Amino acid sequence: MDATTYVPVGNSTEVAFLKFLQDAEIPVHLLIQRKLGRIRAASPFSPERKRSATAVESPEHNDEVYIYVKGAPEEIINLSSHWIIEEGGHTTFEDLQKDELLAKV
Repeated sequence: MDATTYVPVGNSTEVAFLKFLQDAEIPVHLLIQRKLGRIRAASPFSPERKRSATAVESPEHNDEVYIYVKGAPEEIINLSSHWIIEEGGHTTFEDLQKDELLAKV
């Protein structure tokens, strides 16, 4: 990474996503630099868990930590208790909603 360019390498899905953002003129290099010093913990991908997670301190509020999780949709959905709604805020993720979403996946 130099002052204006980040050349993604590694997992093909992550590389494709980063290239997509760069093609959309999202300043990926700035986002990465901003995040690097705020990572508090990371759980690497595991085939058994089918997910990975990273805890990142909020850039606006030092007392808040966001947990970013990626992985198999069925694992993430089953772990979720709430979901974000368009109007802002969140609502409870009911079992019926989970079942409907899993059927779509």
